[in-house]
Amino acid sequence: MKLFDGGRAPNPRRVRVFLAEKGLEVPLVPVDMGALEHRKQPVSSRNPLQRLPVLELDDGTVITESVAICRYFEELHPEPDVVRPRRARQNARRDVAKTHGAQPAQLRRRGVPAHPSSNDRNGRFRKFPNGARPTNLRLSSS
Repeated sequence: MKLFDGGRAPNPRRVRVFLAEKGLEVPLVPVDMGALEHRKQPVSSRNPLQRLPVLELDDGTVITESVAICRYFEELHPEPDVVRPRRARQNARRDVAKTHGAQPAQLRRRGVPAHPSSNDRNGRFRKFPNGARPTNLRLSSS
């Protein structure tokens, strides 16, 4: 198995960072994109689009997209879990709270759901009656 690598280009770098986070080492074949080596036979014979990165497996199979290469390694080596964090729900709630300028703890203290439609017309958070959901309020007010 070998990875044709384009050095500082973003997609090959994404694969290298992913492999480093997984703790995996794959033999690299450096390709000088500045000298247009990715347009020459060693790469173009494996990837007709002449793009990097290119992963060539031991059986001759070629994987050419950075996301596909990362998913391939994720399937082979599921630990550590880099693609799907274990705390995905908490991370999503934090991201929504950041979008609305509040921290998750502040939202819980206010009793406000972290949901985009939880803002009133002035952009302030509003509280919902017990058990009500934002979609219920929208439907009932129309």
